[in-house]
Amino acid sequence: VEQASLVKMRDQRIPKLSDLTMRPQLSGKKSSGMLEAHQNGLRFTSKKGELIDVMYANIKNALFQPCEKEVSVIIHFHLKNPIMVGKKKSKDVQFLTEVIDASEALDSSRRSVYDPDELDEEQRERRLRKTLNEAFKNFCKNLERVAKHFGANLEFDIPYRDLGWHGVPHREMVFIQPTVNCLVNLTEMPFFIIEIEAIEHVHLERCTSDRKNFDM
Repeated sequence: VEQASLVKMRDQRIPKLSDLTMRPQLSGKKSSGMLEAHQNGLRFTSKKGELIDVMYANIKNALFQPCEKEVSVIIHFHLKNPIMVGKKKSKDVQFLTEVIDASEALDSSRRSVYDPDELDEEQRERRLRKTLNEAFKNFCKNLERVAKHFGANLEFDIPYRDLGWHGVPHREMVFIQPTVNCLVNLTEMPFFIIEIEAIEHVHLERCTSDRKNFDM
């Protein structure tokens, strides 16, 4: 499906987020860059100068996942029609920032609980989580405002972590969370997103009182 061309906003109040990683990547092992909101869509510009545009009219579900017990804070767009990302078609585009490197998290777990450096690190990490969550949340609010101003209906959905469970939608065990409109796993690739409207019935197997797990 051919997309409309991006209409750029000319003033200085363009909502933007920098130092983001995009998934799936445009090229190489990692795509880092900046995301900007314009009149009819978003533009991601990588540090290599590569561009990807996501039109508001092509967004089916906009999702914001704060960094709670995760290593990343995430903005995710599930699209109506796939777009070309690199050389592949994709119906999902995600922008994230990692709070801590996963390997760093494993190393730090070996230290003593009473290590003062460890306590400082935890406090820094807590502050960083809060700062990033606020920055992403403000970007989402500003993006909704800009889209609405130019006649697009865009509203972000947030997963309910407390209502989540572990499951295997593809090949690996992942944490699935409900939102108002979907069931999602935005952390692991391939992403899992199914709209609640699309679910006709739910079939349960191995459901007995002495089991903690069952098939759905």
